Amino acid sequence: GRVRALRYRYTRTVQEVQSSQAAHRQIVEHLAQGDVDAAVMVMREHVYASLHNFERRHAERAAVAPSPA
Repeated sequence: GRVRALRYRYTRTVQEVQSSQAAHRQIVEHLAQGDVDAAVMVMREHVYASLHNFERRHAERAAVAPSPA
């Protein structure tokens, strides 16, 4: 639920979608080859990139939101 909501809300550009899909393919390929360490490394990078995008978008929204009275 939450991951899907964040993905649809914060993954907006074609480049972000393509990058995410490429990471998913790499993870699957590494697992298929039995290289769990490489899969974990790619997953970690993917999650942190997603977090960075989320934080950036959240900051952009906060910057344009009206101040509470």
